[in-house]
This record gives sequence, C-alpha cells and structure tokens, in this order.
Amino acid sequence: MALEGEQKQREHSRMPWGGLPTRVVYGLAGLCVAVGLALPWVARRQDVLRYQSEATSRAQALRPVLIELPGGAVTMGSPFGVIREVTVSPFQACQTEVTQAQWEAVMGNNPSDCDFGCGDELPVQNVTWYEAVEFSNRLTDRENRARKADGGDELTACYEVEGEHVAWKEGCTGYRLPSDAEWEYAARAGTETTYSFGDEVEQLGEYAWYDENAGGEVHEVGRKKANPWGLYDVHGNVWEWVWDWYGSFENEEVTDPRGPSEEVAYKLTDGEPSRVLRGGAFVIGSESQYTSVRSMFGHRVLGGYVGLRCARSVSPKWPIGDETFEN
Repeated sequence: MALEGEQKQREHSRMPWGGLPTRVVYGLAGLCVAVGLALPWVARRQDVLRYQSEATSRAQALRPVLIELPGGAVTMGSPFGVIREVTVSPFQACQTEVTQAQWEAVMGNNPSDCDFGCGDELPVQNVTWYEAVEFSNRLTDRENRARKADGGDELTACYEVEGEHVAWKEGCTGYRLPSDAEWEYAARAGTETTYSFGDEVEQLGEYAWYDENAGGEVHEVGRKKANPWGLYDVHGNVWEWVWDWYGSFENEEVTDPRGPSEEVAYKLTDGEPSRVLRGGAFVIGSESQYTSVRSMFGHRVLGGYVGLRCARSVSPKWPIGDETFEN
C-alpha cells in the first residue's frame, strides 16, 4: 500500500501545474498563444476603426455648409454705378469661402501663396477661374461618392469643360460658382444699404478683414460676424470668383441674369476677357468693401487675394430645352 501511495505521488509530481493533466496544460498553453497572437490583431483592428471614424469625421467636417436662400428680387449696383432690378431663383450658397483644407481634400494640393497665409481654416487663394470651375466639378464627384455610400441620389456636374471652353449645363444640381446676381443677392441678404449690416463704415471691422485690420494676411473663415442670412466674409478676406464675364449690363429688369457674352466682356491689357470678382479683399480699404463692389481679373491669372465661394441650384434654372448655355 505504501509503495502504491509513493507511486501515485511521483506520478502526481510529474503532472505540470499542480496535477492538471498534460492535455489540459497544452490546451491552456495553446489558448494563451492564440490570445497572444490575437491581441495585436485586435489592437490593429481598433486602430483601423478609429482611423476610419476619424477620417469620416474629418470628411464630414470638410463638407461645405450650405445656406438655403429663398430667391427673390434684388437691386444690384450702387450710386457709383448702374442700378438694376433682377430676380433670382432659389439656390444654396456656401456659408464660408472655400478653405485650404477643403481645397486640398478635393484637389490634392494647396495652391495658396503662404506669404499671405497658409492653414487649414484659411480661405484658399491664388486660384484661377478655371481651377475654381474644376474644383466645383471635383467637389460634386466627392459628394457623389459619399451619397452613393449612403444610398442617396447623386448630383449632376454643372460644368462641361473642353479645353478652355466651359459650358454651364442646364438643370445641374452639383456644386458651381454663383452668378454675379446670385452673389449680390446672397451678400445683401435683403438689405439695400451700403454694406450688408448697414451704412456705418465704423462697423466694418466687425464683419470684414480688410487693409486696416488684416495685417496683410488672410484670416480664418467665419471669425467675423455673418450677414443677416448667415453668410460669412461677404466683405473682405479674399475676392471671390463668380461665373460671369465682366462687362456692362443694361438697366432693365431680368430674371436669373448670367452676364454678358465673352465677345463684349471688358478686355485686359493683354487682350484677354475678364471675369467678375466679388466681395473685396484683405489688401484693400473700406472704400472697396461695399456689397455691390465688383472687380475684374483675367480668368487664367493667379492672385494671392483671390478665392471662391460655392453654390448649388435648388431647382433647374434657365430652362432652354436640352441645350447648354455657354459663356
């Protein structure tokens, strides 16, 4: 009996982990190995999910905020120039000027002149009219990818580009530049005063970055007060491209004007026709920050004080059958 007890004790002492059967020990060891191998994968998976979540949040943050505008009549111009009544159809205008981060997310580059300021929330500048058109189409493509993932209706691109010829497609729903009339309608926000906030130039610094407070640089969008319809920087910061050629217009009532033709547009010293710029800029004084101020620039020319604000149609505009209207 004593020998039998000693034998069992020796067998027990040979069992690992205090008498657990070998197969159990091996099973536990295998489980530990599996868990050890799985933990890095779980960590990597969590990193991927966190990255995807951050990327989604960043993409949402870079999506332009659109302000719905009801459409209506606006008196364009000022005592310094031609005044005319126009009617604008409902549309959407981007709340801010396009930022450098938004541009880079869409175009893959940042063309801004850093002598005037570079940063994610600064307005993009140093872009040509053609680049603004290309950005609008690419922004539409980017939006469509997001809509497709969400099962939403896709937008239609607004511009058909063939070389240097650009046609604005009738009935488009994608992103685009506002027309000259749309821009002033949005900036005025129902007012008929010198500025969107009234006639007092002393208040300009509350709403605009201009030569007296900008320090020769652009500033983050949306830091000044908005106009009555919630649009920021309609005075100052950067000039904004619009669709129209720059030229004179008749003093007549019209609905959804789209500007003069290229043939009658004002020519620059090199003979090139010019496009309209709106809103003033950080490099000019208060005398050129009023709501109706217009300037002109060659559509191929770069400027460190020229950017853009996007728009979108709410309903088909300028119905002319199956044609496009060109400019």
